[in-house]
Amino acid sequence: MKYIIIFCFAIVSLTSWAQSSNAIEYSPAGPFNWSMFKGKVNTTHLDQWGNHTGAVTVSSLSYTTEVRNHQAKIRIVALFNPNESWTKYPHLDHPDEALNHEKRHFDICEIYARKFRQVVSQTQFHQRTFNTQIENIFKKLTADYRAEQNRYDQETEHSINKQEQTVWNSLIDNKLKALKDFEEKSLSINLN
Repeated sequence: MKYIIIFCFAIVSLTSWAQSSNAIEYSPAGPFNWSMFKGKVNTTHLDQWGNHTGAVTVSSLSYTTEVRNHQAKIRIVALFNPNESWTKYPHLDHPDEALNHEKRHFDICEIYARKFRQVVSQTQFHQRTFNTQIENIFKKLTADYRAEQNRYDQETEHSINKQEQTVWNSLIDNKLKALKDFEEKSLSINLN
């Protein structure tokens, strides 16, 4: 049986990427379909992961800050980059399963955006060290995020292992629900 492996490539970047692209912010009820994948098949990805790669999702965590009078406004978002994300659809063996797998990569990105918001809301920030503190939190969470994306692909075998994909679907749904209190993209914090 021929399989097409679906692979997600998660890019972590700062705001410049988000502002200079047509990035799509995560929305729980937002659409996610193959028409969102506007990039051309990337031969570098094929060289790295093999010609059997059927799609690549490029997503990232991004944040912006505005500091005034001992208060910081922070906006944290999970972004999908349609211009870098690509697919061989409709030439996939199981397009619905593949699309679900790719959507779950974007869901994982949102999980880490919510974790980032959670940590920020629970951290005591200081005016003089605010930028360093938030950047350190960002670096830690993005490292965890990349590891989680890799683990997801390894355990699901890029959607081929249907049993593991079902386990991950449930795990992802449960994590999103558990972090529902941190769904709001913007927050304000006081600085000491």
